[in-house]
Amino acid sequence: MKFSQKFFRRTTKTRILFFIISDTLLIYLSVYLAFLLRFDGNIPSQYFDGILRGMIILALGFCLFFFYFFKLYSFSWSYVSTRDLISLFKATGLSFLFSGAVLLIFRDSSFFTGFPRSVLFISYFLIFLFCGGFRFSKRLYIQLSQSKQKEGKERTLIVGAGDAGEQILRSIQSSFDAPYTPVGFIDDNEFKQGSLIHGVRVLGKVEDIPDIVKKQDIKGMIIALPSADSSITKNAAETGRISGLKNIKIIPSITEIINGKVSIRDLRNVQMKDLLGRKQISLNKAAITNFIQGRRILITGAAGSIGSELCRQIAKFEPYLLLLLDQDETGIFNISEEIKRKFPALNFSF
Repeated sequence: MKFSQKFFRRTTKTRILFFIISDTLLIYLSVYLAFLLRFDGNIPSQYFDGILRGMIILALGFCLFFFYFFKLYSFSWSYVSTRDLISLFKATGLSFLFSGAVLLIFRDSSFFTGFPRSVLFISYFLIFLFCGGFRFSKRLYIQLSQSKQKEGKERTLIVGAGDAGEQILRSIQSSFDAPYTPVGFIDDNEFKQGSLIHGVRVLGKVEDIPDIVKKQDIKGMIIALPSADSSITKNAAETGRISGLKNIKIIPSITEIINGKVSIRDLRNVQMKDLLGRKQISLNKAAITNFIQGRRILITGAAGSIGSELCRQIAKFEPYLLLLLDQDETGIFNISEEIKRKFPALNFSF
């Protein structure tokens, strides 16, 4: 492997080296600009050899040390958060205090004689501004790119304006290839109505989903309620289905998520266990086949979440006739079309 290929390959070491080099340049620039601002763009010549160079050395030494101490080289550039910004503030603040202490202790030395104190404040303000802005630049770029590339992406509602909903929204906004455009949140908490989360508004409650789907041209829904009771999940899924949403995803329960954090990689289709609120049991397929195969089977509530899943599962065991019964005409039509498409040889009626 060539040196250039090895150097520019994405690894932890190259990422750390990249940000150390970037921070070094930004810190140098910040200190130099601080002197320019202090002296109205014309730095006196006597400052170049001693004070300016000494301030740059102090800022670089303390900042790089505290940046590393606060793990500011271990973050994900695409998923940088306010927590990283707080760590940067702490690191910059401590660097400012230590630099000030050194200047105070050696104020009588020829190296720092005549040091303008305002430069210290300006320097570390610019360091925080530039290093923080650079760390947020990729996330901002991704979000701006997403706002320009909404065509072809599915307009989606997120059910649950809590921690999981916020995490899934942030994951979508930080991803170039996320197939979703979050349009709004759904949450039954009265106090969250109308509030904004990363620029996305809470549009209403679960009962409002049908109207919101029509008004906002919604095509999909993500249920971000990993800790909720199964009845709440079932109600949300059922309401989405009645509203005509075919693509309904769900976030697994917290126990199924390894690191406790939620991302778009965790999304999956709604499963029977999500609606039942308990683990699935192993089926005795031989006994089920013996019970269903070649017989007439009637399923009541066939358009519901559980009923429609029963239709799909029972159809696999080759009944002689599958009868679907439900008062929801749209829902019964949708499940019948799905059965017809997936099991063309099956004899069924509704």
